Amino acid sequence: MKKQILATLLATLALSSQAANITPVRADIGIKTPTSTERVAIFYIDNNDDQDTVVKVQVSKWSQDGETATTELISSTPIARVPKGARVPVKLIFKGQRTDTQQTFRVLFQEQNTQLVDGISIRPGYSIPVFIEPTVPKAPNIHYETEQGTHIIRNDGNATIALKTTEKMRQIASKNKDSFKYFYILPHSQISIKEKADMQYIKDFIDTQE
Repeated sequence: MKKQILATLLATLALSSQAANITPVRADIGIKTPTSTERVAIFYIDNNDDQDTVVKVQVSKWSQDGETATTELISSTPIARVPKGARVPVKLIFKGQRTDTQQTFRVLFQEQNTQLVDGISIRPGYSIPVFIEPTVPKAPNIHYETEQGTHIIRNDGNATIALKTTEKMRQIASKNKDSFKYFYILPHSQISIKEKADMQYIKDFIDTQE
């Protein structure tokens, strides 16, 4: 029997080449937009394939150290069945309380149908950030320091810093993936960077955003 390798493809952007296309690519609950309100965010799963697909929806609390289970943000549709050529909405409902700090979650949309890529069977997945707006104005507050040869970028503010996903930034993230899995520095969090030149690259980017 041919061995199957089941892998999760994590992306912050939906990949139209796969069966399912997820939109939007982020959500901000607490801001009224076409897909979000004070308590709710709506995502859409478009099935571009010629067969029906099933998508598992898993919501996690997101910190700089990783993701953990949560009941503060829940999905109305834990398992979405999407007929071929159809669009299915998935509603996320925030059950917690907004605070003076932006809260961060991630929602993983994982296709249950396997696909063959370069001879390997995979289950594509899309990890998308969800932000709960703070009750006060957002104000990131970045500090830089070095401790025992490790370069620290610390965000003491109440809001997330988003870093541009350039090829150079991807290389930096790959070298420092223990604290830099995604391209964000979350509130009251820090990332550790091994090389001083890489920290300077991130600093230069952040400085241009201020």
